[in-house]
Amino acid sequence: MGAVNMGTGTPKDAGQLLEYCNYPGGTYWSNLRVKNGHKDPMNIKLWCIGYEMDGDWQICHLNADDYGKKAREAAKIMKRIDPSVELVACGSASMLQRTYPEWDRKVMEYTYDNMEYLSLHRYYENEGNDLDFLASFVDMDAFIKTLAGTADYVKVLKRGTKDIKFSFDEWNVWYQQKQEFHAKKEMAVVLVEPDV
Repeated sequence: MGAVNMGTGTPKDAGQLLEYCNYPGGTYWSNLRVKNGHKDPMNIKLWCIGYEMDGDWQICHLNADDYGKKAREAAKIMKRIDPSVELVACGSASMLQRTYPEWDRKVMEYTYDNMEYLSLHRYYENEGNDLDFLASFVDMDAFIKTLAGTADYVKVLKRGTKDIKFSFDEWNVWYQQKQEFHAKKEMAVVLVEPDV
């Protein structure tokens, strides 16, 4: 998975990075890759268009309209360079963001024609209530259902046929390890993340 900078970067920068990584040769950026010791294209097929752009902790964070327009233009350029790439638009950095899920709706409306995925992020932490922590999957399910409904709405609004997929590219269970409760906390993680 690759990522392009949508904060301080431009749609043109996104295209140039893709050209550097994936284009076989004969252009300024692909020739620079060869000159830098990478003769063969990297063939990165999945690209994130920015990262948590709704977060005020990000340099040059954007509102949903500005990000959506910028991401749409970056996607057009990238698809022109390499039509085989799949693109991931930034969803809300967290369902706790005050702009959630309106951010996601707007971004999907702007990028529907050129993006395949919406990025989702979610972390859970035991804040002292083991039962709530063990039931965090209920919250995750609600998060997914909300965005699935939003994606379905955008599909109908756009008179589209494609389903927007989700890229859960950040999620995990966090916990503060306390020596005396070490085994209890590990069991809680196993129950929440059964593949651990």
